[in-house]
Amino acid sequence: MPRYLLGLSLAVALALAGCPVSDDDDSGGDDDAGDDDAGDGPLTDLPTCELPVMTYFTEASIHPPGAGSDDFEALHTGQPDWLRTAIEAMVAGDEEQAEGAAGNGGYLLCEGADADRGIVLFHPNEIGYGRAIVAWRIEDARPLIVGTPHPFFELLTLPQGVQIFEALPARVLIAAGTHRCANSTYTPCDGSTSVCSGSSEPYRTSDQAHVVDTSFQVAHEAFADRFPDDWVINLHGMSGDGISLSDGTTLDRDAGAPVALLGTALMAAYPSKEITSCNAWPGAVVEERLCGTTNTQGRYVNGSPDPCGTAATQSADRFLHMEQELSIRQQPQPVLDALDAVVPAVR
Repeated sequence: MPRYLLGLSLAVALALAGCPVSDDDDSGGDDDAGDDDAGDGPLTDLPTCELPVMTYFTEASIHPPGAGSDDFEALHTGQPDWLRTAIEAMVAGDEEQAEGAAGNGGYLLCEGADADRGIVLFHPNEIGYGRAIVAWRIEDARPLIVGTPHPFFELLTLPQGVQIFEALPARVLIAAGTHRCANSTYTPCDGSTSVCSGSSEPYRTSDQAHVVDTSFQVAHEAFADRFPDDWVINLHGMSGDGISLSDGTTLDRDAGAPVALLGTALMAAYPSKEITSCNAWPGAVVEERLCGTTNTQGRYVNGSPDPCGTAATQSADRFLHMEQELSIRQQPQPVLDALDAVVPAVR
């Protein structure tokens, strides 16, 4: 699959990227514009994605760099700032600035049609480099930002993220665009793992939960800043039993903290599973299995001044790091039900 070239017109590039533009433009006063219910029209003046937005949250559409390929590339100089500007401008309603900044950041924007009306897609204008793909629901969203940092290593976390985004409905879905072991180079960020080589080593530069110069991290930071009361969840898979939950720290929390609310709901949903928490809270089964304390999204949300190299010393009571055994990812409805029961109402 060829990598798409920068500098294409927006309409052509969207079409090549699998996000073709509708021929209709009701904003220009077409003869058929009056036939549509105004409430069913687009919420933005962005090009319309002709395919369902969630179609693009698949391996076939993303074309992720594979394990050992060394094809993942971090954002180029200046692109993180442009992408952040694009997200901030789009949320603020400045679509012209958002489109221009997105283009400079290596992204294209379109709005979903029909059932996807009001969902803005941030789509890389080049595929094969491992850039994240992002969907933002403009209105009538539950305050939840869903991230899948390892969708092509921790099986079924990507469709689980899609399910949560659609069913709750959540505000944002951010999916990594690369296998976590794509690159052989190491990140300078804290922590180590054996998942790529079988022996302990630093995290790879393609591991989106442990790097900071990526579109996945930038999108998390921008949306977390813009919606400071939203919960932020990282969906992971693990080889251990049950679920290991944390808020990105190992600090004690009270019964009303998101990690406690979700943990309690998961324990009720899976009474025969090992549901443990890295945080102590009333009723928790405390076991520090996989706690996400080096996760750069969690560190940022929890207020670390340097998510790459400095652990969070406090909890913002917003971040959720959830590791799940395979059978739970294969039948994730109880997880969805637990989230539905505890995530705050539409804001």
